[in-house]
Amino acid sequence: DVQISRDGGQTWTEYDAKGIISLNKNETVKFKGTYITTGIDSNGVRHCFEMSGQVSASGSVTSLTDGNGNDPEVTIGEKCYYGMFWECKSLTTAPELPAVNLATQCYEYMFYSCTSLTTAPKLPAKSLAEKCYEEMFNKCKSLTTAPDLPAIEAKKSCYEKMFYDCKSLTMAPKLSATTLANNCYNLMFYGCS
Repeated sequence: DVQISRDGGQTWTEYDAKGIISLNKNETVKFKGTYITTGIDSNGVRHCFEMSGQVSASGSVTSLTDGNGNDPEVTIGEKCYYGMFWECKSLTTAPELPAVNLATQCYEYMFYSCTSLTTAPKLPAKSLAEKCYEEMFNKCKSLTTAPDLPAIEAKKSCYEKMFYDCKSLTMAPKLSATTLANNCYNLMFYGCS
């Protein structure tokens, strides 16, 4: 149940996930839906955005969960956006991630190997779940800026390998957590030269 708009949200049409959307420079497309998830299905098939050229994402990614976006109290499910932009080497800007209550593995591998991404989106969540940010920016070799991490309780593996191999990262965020669980920071900045 994914819909797209090519006129700024005036009209919406159904979108077939296998359909190709061609855009010229400065053209945009909007997506919305309810309870849309990405990830790997039981047959090992990866369901994620694939793109070429240079693509800047904007707006709230949660428009794929509640059809509207921007609600920080939105309920996103387990593995909701797992691997959403897996190896999207064309992605230059990330969408907004406004949710403040995160489910297990909800953003795991979300921007894995997005080598053109330079800035991470804001991560306002204060309530984390296990593995919620695990490997989120792994291999984002152009990432120079990390987001603030305001959560005060770090769950098991929540930040594990989050910035692994981010060779261009110049400053680490303040780690505010006062309650830590196993592997919460395991290899978080490994390979950040």
